[in-house]
Formats: sequence, structure tokens, C-alpha cells
Amino acid sequence: MYNTGGSGLGGQQLFRYDAAADDWIDDAQLPTDRIANGSCFSIGGHGYLVFGQKSLTGGNVSSNELWRFTPGTTGIAEEQAWQGVQVGSDLAGTVAVTVTDERAAAFQLELLDMHGRLMASRKITGMGRVALATDLPAGIYLVRLQQEDVVLARKVMVGR
Repeated sequence: MYNTGGSGLGGQQLFRYDAAADDWIDDAQLPTDRIANGSCFSIGGHGYLVFGQKSLTGGNVSSNELWRFTPGTTGIAEEQAWQGVQVGSDLAGTVAVTVTDERAAAFQLELLDMHGRLMASRKITGMGRVALATDLPAGIYLVRLQQEDVVLARKVMVGR
């Protein structure tokens, strides 16, 4: 059984109940503030935290986040770096990145073609929409996001 919250670390702790010891054990640290009233469960050696509410400026909002963690470790899957970041393209050959999460930290974005050639690079801070590249030929590209030690990638298709 899992629970999130606590008074330290801004409510970022994830606790696991140890029935044998009748005690709550600090199990992992969430990448952002807790999800209140969410559901925690485990399947196949991994724990999951889903839905609930997040506290943002102006009050609580419903959360559609799903976090996966390995019980007994100190972190959540790094996929959370993509939270609030959307990647898309249009028929004019533009690849755009939209940041919708006001808590998003600064990160570096790179656009690579399928041969690994760097097509564009941009540092983004804060919310908004940024055209990473324009007038690209049709094809599949890789958008790489780097935030501190976390590096993740997403495919994007440009059609003409």
C-alpha cells in the first residue's frame, strides 16, 4: 500500500506501508509536488500513481498523470521530464514545441533527422510555443529533450 504527501520536501515523498513492522517507510521521491487523492497500486514489480489532484497557483486541478516507480528506489520514471511538453508538426514543414506546465524548468531541445544530423537546437525556459524548425522536408525526425541529467527523445513526422 502506498501514500503520497508529508510535510517535508514539499509533499514529494512516496511512502510504502510495511505491514510486518506496522510502519510507513519513505520509499521514493516524486519529481514534483504530490498528487492528492490519487490512486497507488503495484503490478509486476512496479508501483503506479495515477489521477488525483495537483496543487497549482489558483487552486487544485485534476491530474491525468501516470507515474511509474520501482518500489524501494528513490525516484520516478524519467518520462516525467515530458510532462507539460507537447511536440507537433504541420504541413508547412514546421516542428513546434509547446510547453503548458508553468513549473517546467529550463531545458535544451534538439531536432535530429533519421541519420542523426542536428537540424535545430534551442534552449527553452518557461511556458509558450516555439517553432524548433521550419520548412523541413517530409520525413521522420527525433526531438531530443535534455533537462539536467535526463535525456529523452520523441519521434515526430513531418508531412508535406
